[in-house]
Amino acid sequence: MYLYILIGAGALGCAIMAIIAKKLLSSAIWLAGTSALVALLIYLLGAPEVAVIELSVGAGLVTVLFVFAINIAGDEPIKLLSLIHISEPTRLLSISYAVFCLKKKNTRTY
Repeated sequence: MYLYILIGAGALGCAIMAIIAKKLLSSAIWLAGTSALVALLIYLLGAPEVAVIELSVGAGLVTVLFVFAINIAGDEPIKLLSLIHISEPTRLLSISYAVFCLKKKNTRTY
């Protein structure tokens, strides 16, 4: 039981590190770790065939493709976007669009 929780927490930690990593190559490596831990969890849950496919495709093939694409495109640090650095009209337009999209429509079906 504790092993499943530990592996799940490790996969979640790797996923969070992939999101907050500053370089794309680091994110690709963290995603490979996430996929490997998920494959281990799937194996422990009793589906070894699915775990092998997850490990080979998720941690293997996708990571190789990410690293190849990053090497071709260049590994530049990700610039963080914030609403603070956007001009006032653009900021208001972005916020109003988000509120409009999130507004719940009251539709009745009879």
